[in-house]
Amino acid sequence: MERVLQSVLAQWAPALARLNASESLYLPFSLDDESVEAFRAHLADHKVSLRCVTLRENGYMVNLADLNDFMHGAHRIIREDPQDFATYERRDLVAALQNVRIDAA
Repeated sequence: MERVLQSVLAQWAPALARLNASESLYLPFSLDDESVEAFRAHLADHKVSLRCVTLRENGYMVNLADLNDFMHGAHRIIREDPQDFATYERRDLVAALQNVRIDAA
């Protein structure tokens, strides 16, 4: 499980590094049969804002080995949090994801 999570987070880093202000990225973190929970990432002034959204997608169809199409795809949002979860300097967030360490409990 740790390897899968590390792989997912490692794919987030280059996608966020290339994110431009005119697009959104969908960074999945919870996969269910009929929905996927994700952070919708937006860039403004070198800062990435993350907002939790629930997408109408089949979680079992998400290719965790190659998330590029999913992260850049158009999705039907079925729930959206009213406020951002967090906002980070892009370089800090990308660096943290590139150096992630996951310890199994």
